[in-house]
Amino acid sequence: TDHDPRNPAYIATQGPLPHTAADFWQMVWEQGSVVVVMLTRLMENGVAMCHRYWPEEGSEVYHIYEVHLVSEHIWCDDYLVRSFYLKNLKTSETRTVTQFHFLSWPENGVPSSTKALLEFR
Repeated sequence: TDHDPRNPAYIATQGPLPHTAADFWQMVWEQGSVVVVMLTRLMENGVAMCHRYWPEEGSEVYHIYEVHLVSEHIWCDDYLVRSFYLKNLKTSETRTVTQFHFLSWPENGVPSSTKALLEFR
């Protein structure tokens, strides 16, 4: 797709469910997304908030898409950055996708300070 940085486009979605993770990666592939921004934790107070739609390490296959975790950099307590190789197993084409994961947004509320969110941005 044609990406013009002066006219960015966004897809807003909830985190995928276990049975929709492959659909999520298909959407990322079809739309040519290179960045995923995640604003929720996987677990909060022992309750699942979002399905882990990426491998904890190595690679995992979601239908025809292989997701390989390349790196995970913890910048601070508030956020981390992951890098993935996303491979279409039908065409063997590979792309890099970066996930920015903000960890300090509580499920029922807002962050206690704007500082962490502004630094994340």
